[in-house]
Amino acid sequence: MKKFAATIAAVLLTGAFVFADGIGISRAGGGVASLSVTAPITSTGGSTPTIGCTSAAASTAGCVSAGTQTMSGAKTFDTSVASPAYTSSAASGSNGFACTTDGCRMDFGTGSLDYLSSNGTFITAPGRFAVTDALEVPTDTGSIYLNGSSRSIGFGIRSSARIAVLGTLPVSPTTDQAINFGEPTVRWSNGYFGQLNVIAGTHATLMGVVPSVLNVNTTSVASATAGPNDLITYSLLGNALSANGKGLRITAWGTTTNNANAKTVTCNFGGTAIITTALTISQAGTWRVVGEVIRTGAATQISTATLTQGGTTTILDVETGAPGETLSGAVTVKCTATNEITQLGLIVEEFN
Repeated sequence: MKKFAATIAAVLLTGAFVFADGIGISRAGGGVASLSVTAPITSTGGSTPTIGCTSAAASTAGCVSAGTQTMSGAKTFDTSVASPAYTSSAASGSNGFACTTDGCRMDFGTGSLDYLSSNGTFITAPGRFAVTDALEVPTDTGSIYLNGSSRSIGFGIRSSARIAVLGTLPVSPTTDQAINFGEPTVRWSNGYFGQLNVIAGTHATLMGVVPSVLNVNTTSVASATAGPNDLITYSLLGNALSANGKGLRITAWGTTTNNANAKTVTCNFGGTAIITTALTISQAGTWRVVGEVIRTGAATQISTATLTQGGTTTILDVETGAPGETLSGAVTVKCTATNEITQLGLIVEEFN
């Protein structure tokens, strides 16, 4: 009898058992290698067990029945665990619940696409992934990519005050891509866009293009006597007007000195004057030019410009032209003057 009891004790401490449905186990110590049961399990000591779930016919809540299950140490479930909520007390930086095989899924509901999986590098959500508060990159060097494995389009969090588009520019998707910000009003303090389109009224397909300001220069430049002398100059980058119909709006303004010297102001797009006007002498006058240059081809454009003069004598001059600048290279935008003319500012805008 004593020998039989010792044998049973040894098996209980070191062996593997399959218990009938409805039988619970509570072990506070021992060298259990594996347990296969269908009832609540408490394991507070011994070597790390593998818990294998067999038939749950006697359990209405699944392999591990509802209620608090206390299982200290690392555990591996080789089949599903149903119904109860499970809480890990693993230390910070340690795995609380681990899916250690590439392609393993963590399912969250009854739908066919409501799960997360990993290929060892990326976590993938095949369905819609909604964030009700904020999607945050907590470091200044992190990035959020939008188009999967090619990673050619993304937002890089470069500092706390700036989001920059990553990848080779220009970024030109072959189909329209939408980003829904969830609010009727979106505010940007600083952003970079190749082209920003806006819907005209309620028309789904009628869209306009928001003009972009390429240059604002208010450092005045004065012309000396004689000339012509360059006033404010701007260099338009090559391919800025990348398609027919795109154009520039050029705004320049300044003053004239009150003396008898002849005064002429000319505004140029490249090597072509889009307007040339003789201003009134012997008055302290003001002048303003507004001109548009529109691309009609890779090396052809049309232009129109208006000069207005203020002072005792006023002038209104309207001119048209046909510049022939090669737009793949840089083009100089500038005004020139003879004698005492000062340019106070230059604005260059791109539209369409």
